Amino acid sequence: MHQFARERTISLQHMLIVENEADLKKSRERMAFYGGKFVDTRDKLLALDLSDREEEILDEQADLSQKVAPIQNEIADLVQFNEMAKAKELLISKAVTLQEDVFNVLSQLQDLQRAETKLAINNNKENYNRLVGIMWIVSTVVIFVCISIVYFTLKLITKNEKQQEYYRQDIERQAFYDHLTGLPNRRLLNDRIQSAIKRTERHHVLMAVLFIDCDRFKPINDTLGHVIGDELLISISNRLSENVRDSDTVCRFSGDEFAIILEDIEHIDDVNRVAQNILESISSPHYLSGHKVFTTVSIGITVYPIDDKDMNSLLSSADIAMYHAKQNGGNQFEYFNSEMNKRSKQRLTLEHDLHEALDKNELEIYYQPLNRINTTRDIIGVEALLRWHHPTQGIVSPVDFISIAEDSGLIISIGDWVLTQACKQVIQWEQQGLGKIRVSINLSPRQFAHTSLITAVQDAIDTSGIDPEQIDLEITESTAMHAIDKTITILHQLKKLGVHISIDDFGTGYSSLSYLQQMPIDNLKIDRSFIKNLHNSDKDKAFVQAIVTMAHTLGLKIVAEGVEHEEQLAFLEKINCEIAQGFMFSKPVPHHKLAALLNNN
Repeated sequence: MHQFARERTISLQHMLIVENEADLKKSRERMAFYGGKFVDTRDKLLALDLSDREEEILDEQADLSQKVAPIQNEIADLVQFNEMAKAKELLISKAVTLQEDVFNVLSQLQDLQRAETKLAINNNKENYNRLVGIMWIVSTVVIFVCISIVYFTLKLITKNEKQQEYYRQDIERQAFYDHLTGLPNRRLLNDRIQSAIKRTERHHVLMAVLFIDCDRFKPINDTLGHVIGDELLISISNRLSENVRDSDTVCRFSGDEFAIILEDIEHIDDVNRVAQNILESISSPHYLSGHKVFTTVSIGITVYPIDDKDMNSLLSSADIAMYHAKQNGGNQFEYFNSEMNKRSKQRLTLEHDLHEALDKNELEIYYQPLNRINTTRDIIGVEALLRWHHPTQGIVSPVDFISIAEDSGLIISIGDWVLTQACKQVIQWEQQGLGKIRVSINLSPRQFAHTSLITAVQDAIDTSGIDPEQIDLEITESTAMHAIDKTITILHQLKKLGVHISIDDFGTGYSSLSYLQQMPIDNLKIDRSFIKNLHNSDKDKAFVQAIVTMAHTLGLKIVAEGVEHEEQLAFLEKINCEIAQGFMFSKPVPHHKLAALLNNN
């Protein structure tokens, strides 16, 4: 009977230390099994010829068992559902007390058994010694089991408390640290800036906030995949941390944006040195999963208390300065000044107005003719150029709003509109008897990389009814050379639609002859910077002639942009350049004025 009770208690003890559901189930089954055995043994004992006192003790034991068994079961259930605090409270407040009462009853039974055993000493001394040993063993085991239950329960509760502390720290890490790079996140950055401002005021020194953005991260991420993109962000974060002191803060602000707090600054030259070191470090190649990736960053810098007096202004000013660094070509740093803030507000106003420009019919397409370089100088095509009639600012130059459209994503809807309207206009001229001409349409980098491009071109063809041969899509050389494999794939898809393709601003990028051979292109447009001094620069003449010779070797035609003088045109005709475009023939004009030029063609 004692053995089965002991086994049942050990099963409960085991339930307190197991760590998986399968072992917990086994322990519960063992507990139930030995509980049943205990009841069977007790029933057999009651069937014997017992003394009145023995029956009284067994009755008392039954009463206590009815109280302690449910509590033991409840402790087991609490442990199973990880309610450790309640299990501990129940163990200390009730189970231990009742278990001691059980021990007292068992002790009384032992004492009674000892008395009975002594009566049998004369008959069987050997049996007496064995019974005494058994009683001591049972008593020792019961005491050991009780102590073990308390010990392992407390140990399990302590372990659970440690796990809860670990979970608390993990939640804190997720709240204040970036999961990818391990750097402080934006939320923690705000606290660090506020603390840094207080220390700066107390020590009468300077503090600088650097806002950092990865140049052209999205094309890298889109081309090589998000895994490589994440590895690049980790590599950048490591290099940023390597170029600052331990007392400074490097933070991942969001996406591919980072921020740095430089404290205890005595001279601005110290900030210049850190910023320049960062530029050089980030521009070194990043080796990522078999890829050699090059990138640069743009850095905006603001200094406390020279520029701003509060946390939000510091971050905003550094962000504005970073944007100007990026607009100036990237891979450089800029300090914030009031003029930047003024231009930033103007840009924000333009972006707001641009969102409504298309719906309010404020956008218009101007057309500049492309003329054949021969004695007739016929107009063989036009280039569609976007203009914005702003309600208060008048004509807004594309230089001022195309970049805004590109950055905001508006360029996709605007580009689709230009594509469709230009094709419709060509058909309208044709219906007016002005001839069948080709229209050149510029594709922005974002529009070229967008998944909807092929569909948009096909829709423009279907909507206008234009012959695809009359469409010439232009992409810049820098756009063509970025992510070359993807570029070649897109160009082949466009060619299947039947359109012509031109490389614009040729000579300003880093084209490879082998890549040009793989691209299904029809024309090269020489950038106007090489045409500008063509009439008095032998170097430019040699360069342009080399481009023309190479293009003809590849079976391509050449368009010279920015032609303004007869001397330029004469040289281009001499080297067999086919087409010219520039103010010498006409500035970009509205469609009705271009119709007049076509009528006189």
